[in-house]
Amino acid sequence: MPMIHTTSGGGFDVSSSVFIANPATSYNKLLKEAPWLLYEKKAKSFLFVSRHDDIKRLFKHPALSSARVAETVKQLPPSLQKAVEPLTSNLSSWVVFLDPPAHTAIRRVIAASLSSQMVTAAMDDIQGLATVLAAECQNSQSTDVMSNLCFPLPAMVIAKMLGVATEDLDAIKRWSADLAAFLGSDFNPSLLPPAQKSLLALMGYFGELIAVHRAEPRANLMGALLEFQSTTPEFTDRALQANLAGLVFAGHETTTNLIGSALLHLYSRPEVFEALSADRSKVRALVDETLRFDGPVQRVNRVATEEITIDDVTIQPGQDVYLLLGAANRDPSVFVEPNEFRIDRPEPEHLTFGFGRHICPGSQLAKAEAVAAIEAMLDLGKPVIESYEWRQNLSLRGLSTLNLAWAT
Repeated sequence: MPMIHTTSGGGFDVSSSVFIANPATSYNKLLKEAPWLLYEKKAKSFLFVSRHDDIKRLFKHPALSSARVAETVKQLPPSLQKAVEPLTSNLSSWVVFLDPPAHTAIRRVIAASLSSQMVTAAMDDIQGLATVLAAECQNSQSTDVMSNLCFPLPAMVIAKMLGVATEDLDAIKRWSADLAAFLGSDFNPSLLPPAQKSLLALMGYFGELIAVHRAEPRANLMGALLEFQSTTPEFTDRALQANLAGLVFAGHETTTNLIGSALLHLYSRPEVFEALSADRSKVRALVDETLRFDGPVQRVNRVATEEITIDDVTIQPGQDVYLLLGAANRDPSVFVEPNEFRIDRPEPEHLTFGFGRHICPGSQLAKAEAVAAIEAMLDLGKPVIESYEWRQNLSLRGLSTLNLAWAT
């Protein structure tokens, strides 16, 4: 299908508050009418790709680069590019913004530390923590579970892996929120200063923590990265600090959103609540369907390093490409009744965790934390949803609040 060019969106909403509240309407239109959409805005073009198969092929293409931070910043005036150089250079060191071979070695260390065996070994601790947090929510009678369960559970788990003190999590949450706002925006320059300030704060925090762990090595993710650094001179302290900031950000941000969305679907769909109350083995199916239907990562962007041809579409070098994972997860050529929330689907084929060499190494941990949270909440019966609100974020889909109340 030929690429569709537009200067105004041509009726395809990909960046408004209406889109955030209900992206499915736009995804369905894109998939049907414009699976390759070139969206032009302020002399800059963005290519949006929607189909499941096309996105899988692009994930595997060596000329579609993850090292897009510097390229994205080039659209700014030179003076502003210089002002945000600390943000640009440090984000560029995050493993998610690297290409092979640098990406491969760091990812291997992280994946080994977040293996299924590690997740299994940590499951009792994760479940115990989820049980305590859930009980505290019920004891409050009316509570925002995003703040009291969905954030603290994954934050505490990744904090333990990195040696972060629990009392420091509130500060990390504030810093992460600034980064999430920027990384999930339609490149809003006004979000650059707070994002840079918060990233540098995270870098400084981990600089001090690295010194502590060097003096007292521990068998955790931080220890594994320090061991990797000892045999990899090019993995400098700055690169280590940057990746620790990225890990603590990624380790709780997306999982927080996953847990919140799963609870929303659990409590807003009586048939789902009844099914899971009768059969706890279906909790994982709820998590998988939430990942497909309302995945915490809706889009990822890449940049073409050379000309790419997919069927009859040609992507020019330097082109910004957005892979719309949320749209791919509703592709009717892959999913039966894609706009229906069904926990009886066969093995999921969603792309929420990515595909190929950039598939998320923390996917098993994220699902384990979500399962633990849901099981803990199921033990408390069914609360009433008082209110909820979606975050205004184009890339990271999740709730800002989910207020529940239990009968007295």
